[in-house]
Amino acid sequence: MNNNITVNGEHKSNEIDREIKQNLSDIDYDKENKASAFRILASQSYATLATNMLKFSYGACMGFTTIFLIELAKKDAEIKVTFAELTWYSTYFFMIPVGSIVGGVVAQWMGSRLLMMLAAAMVVFSWLLYHFATNSSMVLFAQAINGAAGGMTKGPGLTYIAEISQPRLRGTLMSTATLFYLAGQFFAVLLGGYLYWRTVALVNLVVPVIGLIMCCFIPHSPHWLASKNRIEDAQRSLAWLRGWTTKECIKSEFDTFMNTLEMSRKKTMTDESIGSSSFGHRLKRTVLPYLHRSFYIPLAVSCYIYFINTFGGSHSTQSYAGLIFQQIKSPLEAHTGTIILNAGRTLGAVSCLFTIRLVGKRKLIFFSLFGGGVSYAVAAIFNVLMENNQIDSKKYAWVPTISIIMAIFMIAAGIDKIMHLINSEIIPLQYRLVGSGIGQTFYNLNLATLNKVFLYVAGYVTLSGMFAGFATINLIGFLTIYFILPETEGRSLAEIEEHYSGVRKLTDKKKGDKDNDVPA
Repeated sequence: MNNNITVNGEHKSNEIDREIKQNLSDIDYDKENKASAFRILASQSYATLATNMLKFSYGACMGFTTIFLIELAKKDAEIKVTFAELTWYSTYFFMIPVGSIVGGVVAQWMGSRLLMMLAAAMVVFSWLLYHFATNSSMVLFAQAINGAAGGMTKGPGLTYIAEISQPRLRGTLMSTATLFYLAGQFFAVLLGGYLYWRTVALVNLVVPVIGLIMCCFIPHSPHWLASKNRIEDAQRSLAWLRGWTTKECIKSEFDTFMNTLEMSRKKTMTDESIGSSSFGHRLKRTVLPYLHRSFYIPLAVSCYIYFINTFGGSHSTQSYAGLIFQQIKSPLEAHTGTIILNAGRTLGAVSCLFTIRLVGKRKLIFFSLFGGGVSYAVAAIFNVLMENNQIDSKKYAWVPTISIIMAIFMIAAGIDKIMHLINSEIIPLQYRLVGSGIGQTFYNLNLATLNKVFLYVAGYVTLSGMFAGFATINLIGFLTIYFILPETEGRSLAEIEEHYSGVRKLTDKKKGDKDNDVPA
């Protein structure tokens, strides 16, 4: 009897799945909406900008870390630190996984908007701690707060943008998040070349304050509001995000959205009715969704891409840029080299913003991994030849420096930005906050580990060995990601979910497919 119930229940659940996906792929947003295209773009851009102010602050923290590492490493440093404390300071990422886990849970409870406002207040407090720091403990505490705040907003921030934006705008709007992050890095590094570091901390304080104010004027995600049964608020939110229009102008879209939500709830109720008579079945019901291929396959793909990018070395190179330029005896002064490196990274992000819709995410990832791998390989070869006096170090001193900057530029123009977009797109709607949080946590744990051991490992294998390792990882990623990542640019979230559920491949374009779906 129980077997029959399970089979029939699962059959009904599958039917609901198909109906949901049919609804998701058949919506035309703009047919009914009377708002101008400019107003539709402006409303979504403002909400994205409010989120990106926190991304800018987070990037400024990393840029500040880079210039402050140079100050802390000086013999006559204002704040004395040990070598171990120096490596911990560079590893402010160690609090990001904590922030990612907490952020995913808290965002589900209070919504991404309020979470971003809380994180902005934390960042303001951390910059004040930097400014008034008198010892290493205050500096490390400020760094930990900044890391936790960054982790709290990483996944929910991108998820918020994904949920409020239309498919034709989603790729561009989401890519601006990393652009602001890198712009924040460059801004802090640039200021560090001309201002006292305590003054830099005060200047950076302004941006999260602006972000906090802007967040007061944006709505919660319509999806989150509807999930909390705040239907009227969800409708007003969607109208706001579609050009500050009226409820009547988004009625069809909202009705379809609510029908989809209702069917999703019916599916949940159907799943809960399957085998509810025993503890084993209840445990299976809880765990089973996370064992479905539509969840674990995209999560595995996302984590693998994060792994390749992390150990591809761009983030650690950026964090220790000043020390690296000193170690390789670059013709550039440490601060100048760091500014140029961050400028290259920002330019790479800008180029990605304009090329992602033309080229697609997949090809940009291949370009960046191959270019970054070759550039690191050139840096490793010339640096080891100069170390062993096999070539004239004065004549070829520019080669490793230029190669490192080119590697950072190429990686920033592709995988460095796109990996976060992929993580927010390919996880199924029902588990997106949880899945993206797991992906971000995995990424930040790897990043914290690499930054913590970077100086130790470089002391054993030399910087040339580190560059060779980075080159190898990037080229391995170039060869393997081809087989596991489809092109998602311009495809709806429903189509992406269908691909990983095994319903149909993204390469199988259906007639009449529209570039639209509900906010999800």
